Amino acid sequence: MTDTQAQIPSVVDRTRLVAAGGPVVATHFLRQTAAFALGEEALLLVAPDGAESRVAVHEGGVLAVASDSARILTGGDDGKVVVTNAKGHSETLATDARHRWIDRVALGPDGVIAWSAGKQAFVRTAKGEIKSLDLPSSVGGLAFAPKGVRLAVAHYGGVSLWFPNAQAAPEMLAWKGSHLDALFSPDGKFLVTAMQESTLHGWRLADRKDMRMSGYGARVRSLDWTVGGKWLATSGSTQLILWPFQAKDGPMGKTPRILAPAEAQVEVVACHPKQEVVAVGYADGLVLLVRVDDGAEVIRRVRSFAPDLVLLDVMLPGADGFELCGLVRQGGRTPVIMLTARDQKRDKLRGLELGADDYVTKPFDFEELQARIRAVLRRARQMVVRITLGETLIDFRAFKAMRGHRELRLSRREFDLLSYLAEREGAVVPRSELLREVWGFPDEPSTRAVDYAIRRLRRKIERDPHNPQHIHTVHGDGYCLTSSGH
Repeated sequence: MTDTQAQIPSVVDRTRLVAAGGPVVATHFLRQTAAFALGEEALLLVAPDGAESRVAVHEGGVLAVASDSARILTGGDDGKVVVTNAKGHSETLATDARHRWIDRVALGPDGVIAWSAGKQAFVRTAKGEIKSLDLPSSVGGLAFAPKGVRLAVAHYGGVSLWFPNAQAAPEMLAWKGSHLDALFSPDGKFLVTAMQESTLHGWRLADRKDMRMSGYGARVRSLDWTVGGKWLATSGSTQLILWPFQAKDGPMGKTPRILAPAEAQVEVVACHPKQEVVAVGYADGLVLLVRVDDGAEVIRRVRSFAPDLVLLDVMLPGADGFELCGLVRQGGRTPVIMLTARDQKRDKLRGLELGADDYVTKPFDFEELQARIRAVLRRARQMVVRITLGETLIDFRAFKAMRGHRELRLSRREFDLLSYLAEREGAVVPRSELLREVWGFPDEPSTRAVDYAIRRLRRKIERDPHNPQHIHTVHGDGYCLTSSGH
């Protein structure tokens, strides 16, 4: 496990093991009751108080599952379509006349449901009438539009938009290839399909404009919308891929947001119904809860990838730029330039006091910004790369400390503290400055963090920690580092 992963809070303490007794093919919540669809025959319902109950729904395998938080709809290899509520009451709503497998199911408004078997799609209306649609190929996916009774049926060559209550023929949205899943955006303005190849396709329904979303390393098997439909979360990579749908053009001409990279493939995603949080499940069993629009990902990326410089906008969605600036500088020396539309003096002073290296007010000239970036990088690159303290060689670039052939175990904070002192060798550095620049505290708190860190460094580096030759205390003022040993 990497240091970054070790710092991520675990949700294990808030979970409990449920012995399903078999493979789980889908999971949903029916209000507060967790519903696990098992691979064979049954649903496992777990109530908020922990009480478990098993509900037999099929005489064989469970092949398709959908839910709207009030009911769970399943299709099986017994040719049946069954609906179940949170109390465990099940009802068979349809049985295929030829006992074919039920490949796909979908839930619509007012009790309307849909399912497919082979090259046919079916809809059971609110009045209990069953209507069917013949397709040119096997059905790959079903999705109801957010408003009205309109069903998208994905298949080879595109999607058929079907109004079961109308006499008109379905409208065809054509795109070559095999479409295996379908999903309307929550506002009904976009329709997205997952394809057999490693890509997504979509349409802006107002003008039937095609949208291509590619770049995946594997087939996309899981898609979900974040709250309000701002982002489409997808699997198909070793990281969470989020396509932006905030604007009227959707993701056209835009790059996706990429979060939570890992070594294993993302297999499944699920979005929180009220917050911009995505649960990401990986092939190796790892599950991450990822916030989309706060600063946690910014901090994680800065600490994981060690960028040369951070351009930080004060006005970030769901996050405070000033707070992020302090967190970026906490435990690290990454230069920060703040970008803002605020031109008040107090805002500039606040940013600089939090550790920003420069502060640029919008609107700005791009050439000026480039010049400021180059200037900040020049200053940052003047930092000491190596220093020898007695028998110990400190390599700040490689984050390695060696005494002879033995490597000393120094924390990232200890390297940063030594680096800051080494850049000011021979000068007395006040404790308050170290707390601000190395620890990232905007004000001088009542803490002895610096003293404890200095004590640990002396134990690791000094030959006699009680008579230090390199890390000196200047009583009442601060600390001073000397490499010469006096």
